[in-house]
Amino acid sequence: MSNRRFDIAVIRGDGIGVEVADAAIAVARADGLAAVTLRGVADRVVVTTGTGRGGTNPRPPAYDPDATLVVLMGLRGLPRLVADLGRAGWPASLPVAVVERANQPGERRVFGTLDELPALVDAHRVRAPAVLVVGRVVAHAVVRDLALAASG
Repeated sequence: MSNRRFDIAVIRGDGIGVEVADAAIAVARADGLAAVTLRGVADRVVVTTGTGRGGTNPRPPAYDPDATLVVLMGLRGLPRLVADLGRAGWPASLPVAVVERANQPGERRVFGTLDELPALVDAHRVRAPAVLVVGRVVAHAVVRDLALAASG
């Protein structure tokens, strides 16, 4: 039994109702990329949508170097999202990953930096569903993926 299912079983055993929302599943899928928290790198996760009501971009959170940002539905207004993150203090050189079809057949991962993100998405023709992961933990995912590719 996975840790997640074990935790849910324990909570339900205590008589507490548990429901796993779609957003939580998307974050767990992003976590398949790399741990979205990692001791000494990031101890928080901020989850936001990239597409608000009426197709608007919600106001992004202020930059926190100890946090990983996970953006759901962020492809539609991506250039504006990147600009908004820059205005909120997120460094242009911050590592970013786009996980297309996370944990599904045909999953793809594209890595780069925040300022490269719109061009990367275009060049690789990334399509929804995709989760954006922004933060220092992404660099650890790249190293892990390279090590796995070299080993086998």
